[in-house]
Amino acid sequence: MSRKPVNRRIKESDFVLPAFGHRFAAPLGIMLLLAAIGLFVVDQIFQPTAFPVQKINWTGNFELTNYERIEKKISPMVQGNVLALDLHKIEQSVKSVNWVDEVSVRRGWPDSIAISVTEHIPVARWGRGGWVTKSGAVVDDPNALVSKRLPIFDGPVEGHEEILRRYRDWGSILAPVGLMIEEIELTERGSWKVRVKVTDEGVFRPVDRMVDTGVANLSPEPVLFNLQIGRSNADDRIARFSRVYRDSLLSKVSLVKHVDLRHTNGFSVKWIPVEEPETEIKGNDPDRSKEA
Repeated sequence: MSRKPVNRRIKESDFVLPAFGHRFAAPLGIMLLLAAIGLFVVDQIFQPTAFPVQKINWTGNFELTNYERIEKKISPMVQGNVLALDLHKIEQSVKSVNWVDEVSVRRGWPDSIAISVTEHIPVARWGRGGWVTKSGAVVDDPNALVSKRLPIFDGPVEGHEEILRRYRDWGSILAPVGLMIEEIELTERGSWKVRVKVTDEGVFRPVDRMVDTGVANLSPEPVLFNLQIGRSNADDRIARFSRVYRDSLLSKVSLVKHVDLRHTNGFSVKWIPVEEPETEIKGNDPDRSKEA
């Protein structure tokens, strides 16, 4: 059986495809050449010997930390090419130093890095050792040159943040009536104890031995006394005490030794011994049977 001849018409497009490929061959070659050059340049830029770190620029107050000591600590991390440094690792290393709160590290072209440090601000001594900071951290540094006039916090290991909160809240209540918190303690049973200092000027202090009934020997040192607050309704008890303090105690606060706020409607006062019994002020029904 014979086949019929097939007549196939050759289209113009059959001759266009090769021409189309030649049209893009040159640009593609140029792109590949540029990519190779780019890779070479990048490789050269990130060579360890290129753009070596020459200096570190520090910013911060550095009152409790020493930037020279920190610089020595991070020295192995800032060797070589400035572009190849692990900035996050440097930040974490700086932040691990005592008293460092916040850190920012950035590159400085062409041969430096800039490190900005914000220090912790101590607000109290921690009774278990160390210092409580403004941000609620505890810094364990027995050799720190921190003012010893800071208040004292004491309590359970994890209690410093709660104590700091109470210190701020109660301090804002007591300050307007002339009292400053010197010590604040949270016991293991959850009871609160506070020692306050009188800040009012002109507090009554008897000075005439002939009329002072034996209290003329009081020291001219600041007047301090204790507040026993207990466990429950601590905020309300502090607020109640502050409302009546000036009228009830201020005139003879030099003789106050201890104030017990664990009463339903008031508080009782224990005086420095001058043959005067314990006095209850605007209070009744002591509510202390279950409190420390």
